[in-house]
Amino acid sequence: MNAHTNPFVEAWGYKREHIEKTFRFTPKTLTAIALGGVLFPLLIYKVQIREFVRALGRRLSAQLPNSASRGFRAQDKVSKRKHEAPKNFL
Repeated sequence: MNAHTNPFVEAWGYKREHIEKTFRFTPKTLTAIALGGVLFPLLIYKVQIREFVRALGRRLSAQLPNSASRGFRAQDKVSKRKHEAPKNFL
C-alpha cells in the first residue's frame, strides 16, 4: 500500500526541517523580522507606557489637586519630595 506523495509538500517539509541551511536574508524576510521582532513589540510598549502615564496622572490629580508642577516627578508627588538629579554611578 504505497501512498502518493505531493512533491510540493515534501519540498516544504525538507525546507522546514533544514531551515538553518536554506534560510536567506531577502527584503521580504528582513521586513518580517523588523515587523515581528522590533516594531510590534515597540508599539505594544509605547501603548502600555501611554496607558500607565494616563492612569497615573488621573490617580494623582484625584489625590493631590493643587500639587506643585515643576521640580516634582509623579512618584515624588505622593511623598511630596523634591526631585534630586541622579548621581553618577562610578
